Amino acid sequence: MAMTAPGDGRILSGVLIRRNFNYHLMHADDLSAYTDLSNSILTQRESVFYSGTIALLLHNLQQVAGDVNCDEIDSKDTSDPTHIIKLFDERIRVLVYYPQHVAIIEWTSNPVSDMFADATLAAILHAQTNPVPDKNLAKWNVKPNEVECLIKTLTELCGDKAVIGKTANAIELKVDGKEAKIDLDTMHISCTDQLLHHLISSVCQKMMNSLLPVCNLTVVK
Repeated sequence: MAMTAPGDGRILSGVLIRRNFNYHLMHADDLSAYTDLSNSILTQRESVFYSGTIALLLHNLQQVAGDVNCDEIDSKDTSDPTHIIKLFDERIRVLVYYPQHVAIIEWTSNPVSDMFADATLAAILHAQTNPVPDKNLAKWNVKPNEVECLIKTLTELCGDKAVIGKTANAIELKVDGKEAKIDLDTMHISCTDQLLHHLISSVCQKMMNSLLPVCNLTVVK
């Protein structure tokens, strides 16, 4: 960790080791070189019964994870999964053995991934216990347009008298003599009225929490 000098305001993190009455802050990868300690990677697997359709499973997983990637495996070997689903920025993998009605959740154990694995398990169990015909499901791989959703939400919130326009990288809003502008690149909001600014900021935050992937959420300022 001493390869680069720490700067002002920089956060240092590592493993605190006490050795010969001195304390050392080390990177986890250096433990085996300078101490008798070693670190290991624990991969966990959890299997669950699932007899529903793949479309229903993807729909439920997308509800909790946002971005979901599914690969269909064309193999005659029954020991290979028929589908591999990756979610939560590929921290979680779901191996689906469709003929055997088994789904296996696989992840590298750590506090965050353990939480994601629990959410994945809950989504699979929900899909199993609440079957819905595929024709009633939205297409899992069609993503909503965030800008259009935001404009529709602002229109419903501010009423028909509001004038909402979109430029290359911004949304401009005029209502009751008040003006506001939302920068779509930074999500920065400039407004002439404090109450309207707070309202738009709350709407943008809730919209991002609803549409963006869990691993990529950004706080609106």
